[in-house]
Amino acid sequence: MAQEEPKRLTPKPETLRELYLKSGNQCAFGTCNELIINNEGTLIGEVCHIEAALPGGERFNEDQSNEDRRAFENLILLCRNHHAITNNVDEFSVESMIEMKATHEAKYSSIEEKMIKGIEDMTKLVKPIDHSGLNRLAKVLEWNLEPEELAVNATEVDEFIQTLKRVPINTRRVYTIMIERHSMYGSDMVINPEELEEVTHSNANEIKKHINILYRYDLATKWYSNFDDEPEITIKDTTGWNFVADLWSFCRSEEIELSRILVDLDFSVLD
Repeated sequence: MAQEEPKRLTPKPETLRELYLKSGNQCAFGTCNELIINNEGTLIGEVCHIEAALPGGERFNEDQSNEDRRAFENLILLCRNHHAITNNVDEFSVESMIEMKATHEAKYSSIEEKMIKGIEDMTKLVKPIDHSGLNRLAKVLEWNLEPEELAVNATEVDEFIQTLKRVPINTRRVYTIMIERHSMYGSDMVINPEELEEVTHSNANEIKKHINILYRYDLATKWYSNFDDEPEITIKDTTGWNFVADLWSFCRSEEIELSRILVDLDFSVLD
């Protein structure tokens, strides 16, 4: 049988739906937090082929059919930056791209199944990865605490985790950005809401929505103007000390993405 001429076929609507649902609305590249669809509903990520749609493209497989090339198994959602990066076929083989897709989608597959069945509280579907005592955090930050004192801190962090897991994921992303971009005023961690609007490409109402959620869980103040009439928000947590400030110092020291902890809820890195 003659081999068909390669043609770029648009993915089917049901294929795109499955891709979006299993993506968690997030780029599939490692710990990247870039959205696939922004808050205005605009597609800002890219639907990418693992094995290219046309000859000359990255990882093109001449043995695939045109239908195979546009199938769910051959497509992955990436931000524009990581789409360009994965064009390096020496570093990103077919096998590594398939593994990247599988690893990312595994985090959200149970959520996708729940969404298909009906409306759910999505925060109930995400299970934090717990720590076992904060030993690595204490060592890196040189706390020099007695075991009993560290146990008290660990209990407070557990309470913080229970609060944070109830916060919607996009609000946790905003909370993470706030901590990454904060300034210190005395002992307070503060952020300008206008800066949040700019870096997240959100409008004031969207930022207020997230701040109101954080305020409800005692993770931030509602914004106000300081003596220079410059609006600001104070970042908080639920511990007896400024845990998020220590967490930010720890992440910078250990070169760990803060989003891995506050967005993905992986607190095992603190051990």
